Amino acid sequence: MGERSVSEAELRALLDAGQVEACLKLLLKTYGPEILGFLRARPGPESLAEDAFMSFTQDVWRGLPQWQPRGALRAWLYTLARNAWIRTARKQSRADRVGRALGSAVLEQAVAEVRSHTRPYMRTDVKDQFQALRARLAEPDQTLLVLRVDRGLDWWEIAQVLGEDDGAQDEEAASRAAARLRQRFRTLKVRLARMARDAGLLDE
Repeated sequence: MGERSVSEAELRALLDAGQVEACLKLLLKTYGPEILGFLRARPGPESLAEDAFMSFTQDVWRGLPQWQPRGALRAWLYTLARNAWIRTARKQSRADRVGRALGSAVLEQAVAEVRSHTRPYMRTDVKDQFQALRARLAEPDQTLLVLRVDRGLDWWEIAQVLGEDDGAQDEEAASRAAARLRQRFRTLKVRLARMARDAGLLDE
């Protein structure tokens, strides 16, 4: 997490004043390290996370003027980050990087500061092997693990990021979506443990 949370009122005030650049800078300062950490925790090389973060930043820049998230701001940002990672993973080409398209030297500097002050995802041999196991899972399952285990998001936030909240507008619907995810998470942990034992990473 960044230095502090940002209220929607703060962001809306900046947007209403036409200060989109200032709004984006505030978001990056607060949530940038957390989002970059999320991307670095995904399977794949460091360059993939870096490119996805630049794409995420561009998406936030474009979306802020019309920003009307259905739920929490944090879940909205994670949704954009996940979508950016999926797109970037599919392209697999550094020629598709969008960082230079930000159109503002000030914003590019803000992105660079986030990257320089965020510690790379620390990998050991065992972590690398577990990452390889995660990479064998379907992308939504990978995301579920990272958001819950590595990032600690609430179930209803994860449901929104994964698009499995069915547009929940009431507490009962949100609770059902969270319950489905909890059950799926339990099943996924059992499966991952079995994969780890088969790979010799866990004792029988």
